[in-house]
Amino acid sequence: MFLVNLVEYLLSSKKALVYTTFKMEDYYKATDKLKAAAIKYRIVCDSNRPPNSISSGSGSDIYKIYVKKKEKEKAQLVIHKK
Repeated sequence: MFLVNLVEYLLSSKKALVYTTFKMEDYYKATDKLKAAAIKYRIVCDSNRPPNSISSGSGSDIYKIYVKKKEKEKAQLVIHKK
């Protein structure tokens, strides 16, 4: 948990959080839209499962997507566009 908090702290000065989800399917949908719009992003995955277990995508992980601060509004529009 400490490592995840450190990574988020380091990202926060240059990046903006644009999307958070518990579902792997929603994570892929959002990142596919960002790729299609040529918006670079970074992911932080926070896991609530034991270290030796394998993720099933059932909601035990938290996916956070960050983009450059100047691209925050564009990224949010792209992600939420139907």
